[in-house]
Amino acid sequence: MTEKLAVFTFDDEINEPSFRRYLIENWKNLTVGMKKSTILFMGGIHGQDTGKFGAPVGIQTLKNQVRIFLIYFLLRYLQKNNLNYSSSQEF
Repeated sequence: MTEKLAVFTFDDEINEPSFRRYLIENWKNLTVGMKKSTILFMGGIHGQDTGKFGAPVGIQTLKNQVRIFLIYFLLRYLQKNNLNYSSSQEF
């Protein structure tokens, strides 16, 4: 089995909202040929210039951005396929 793998890394600190905007703006190109795929988001600590680990950081903001990202694409999917969604429904 051939596995296709891509890893995005950043050489500078990036905030979560700008990461979400990048994914939304580039989603079509980033997912060419992806069918039944898994996307894994990882977040954590930043390293120091010395190579030591930095202080732990909370990842709740990243979780929130991923949630916004998923809802955005779910709503686009529903709209594209003429499916109705009521805000009183739960996901």
